[in-house]
Amino acid sequence: MLMYVLKDIYLEIEGVSAQIDYLVFTRKHCYVIECKNLYGHIEINSDGDFLRLLSYNGRKRKEGMYSPITQNQRHLDVIKRVIVDQKKNVFMKFAADKFFANYYKPIVVLANPKTVIHKRYAKKEIREQVIRADQLITYIETMEKQSSEWPMSEKQIAAQAQAFLNLHQENKTDYTKYYKDSKIEDVVEPPLTESKEHEKLYEVLTEYRLLKSREEGIKPYYIYTNEQLEELVAQFPRSKKDLLQVKGFGKTKAEKYGPDLLNILAKYREHLKRS
Repeated sequence: MLMYVLKDIYLEIEGVSAQIDYLVFTRKHCYVIECKNLYGHIEINSDGDFLRLLSYNGRKRKEGMYSPITQNQRHLDVIKRVIVDQKKNVFMKFAADKFFANYYKPIVVLANPKTVIHKRYAKKEIREQVIRADQLITYIETMEKQSSEWPMSEKQIAAQAQAFLNLHQENKTDYTKYYKDSKIEDVVEPPLTESKEHEKLYEVLTEYRLLKSREEGIKPYYIYTNEQLEELVAQFPRSKKDLLQVKGFGKTKAEKYGPDLLNILAKYREHLKRS
């Protein structure tokens, strides 16, 4: 199947931004993909809420988490605003707005094969958006076959992908300033997922984050968020090059915290070998 794939596209318009994991362009659609490395059991209820199913000392409970469906919808909203803004006249703006949903299709891909997802109670439009990584190609092929949209030529697909490359911007957000100046006390970080296998590693990485944040006089989530911590555990980087592949770890963060983090992970790796 002919397709063009763009990774880590950053769009911004009027102060609203979106960091998109993947855009996949085919003959009939552009798939807007949000990838997640989630641990444990995840339930999607009838309202579309994402819940973690946790078990402590034989007692089970549920806790809410930020919905990747909602996150991806915000990405779509930004894409739509950018696309409509590019059109030169009222008719073209109207057409771009009206037919947007026919072309842009959201997908949430669960990259961790150990994740258990419960979605039988979710609405059909929500349930169909959440798939595993190994289902992605089949999902796209099925969507293409079932679609009644007129297929584009290879030249048109390439032009669509190039248009987004042209719209892509460097993310110049000064996160240090944001966390120092904003009322961060009002921001609640969602709790970490449960993982008995790596419980000790989570504890060590969380403690390191806390100590560094106090040392630098900033909030812990500036060092790395819980989502980024989960990515660290999921990918288990062995080198600086590997660390740069972890979502949220750019060159500056890798240089600053990389040696400590790689040392922590190396020691934990040795601990696993001995146990």
